[in-house]
Amino acid sequence: GVQTCALPILSVQGKRYALFFKDDCTGYAWVYFLAQKSELFQFVKQFLADTAEIRAKHPLNCMRCDNAGENTSKEMKNFLREHLIRFEHSAPYHSEQNGRVESLIFRATQIVKSAFEVSGVPTRFWPAALQWAIDVSNVRPHPTQNATPHELLMGKRPNVDHFHPFGVGCTVWLRPEQRKSTFGANGVRSEEHTSELQSPDHLVCRLLLEKK
Repeated sequence: GVQTCALPILSVQGKRYALFFKDDCTGYAWVYFLAQKSELFQFVKQFLADTAEIRAKHPLNCMRCDNAGENTSKEMKNFLREHLIRFEHSAPYHSEQNGRVESLIFRATQIVKSAFEVSGVPTRFWPAALQWAIDVSNVRPHPTQNATPHELLMGKRPNVDHFHPFGVGCTVWLRPEQRKSTFGANGVRSEEHTSELQSPDHLVCRLLLEKK
């Protein structure tokens, strides 16, 4: 299932919408963030590129969404047809026909609200919290199967050693040559942003830094 929903607040990166993809078979989910709904087609193509290796083993046969204009464009339908993906959309005013991804959004939103309440992180970092909530959902046991969505899709148990509570404090080490050019004289970047530190193998952490 595919669903777009508006974020309750404009993010620090100018994002206004979240685009969710959920595999109905395994429960595994992905989320992307859009500045405008017109970007949806671009991110559908990005999703197919990001999941190319997975789709080689588990072909994507059908994409279901609601009947909003950005979802039912001729461009979108032609693109999916060219990639041998059947397109389905729900009837007007019957969002429950795409209920599994709707349920995902509801649960993820509740996780995000709790994370903000506990951590004290400003809500303008909503996309970072929502991405964290989706990551958590993917490694939680599937409600009807004795495995996590990650294990059902990837064929192996997830490594959760790198998971931390959302908004946990951390200390960032910088090389001497980075300290002024990257983060300013006081070691703090001069503008609000979210950023990621990555290793070649996996995501290490996502930093949320505020302007001082």
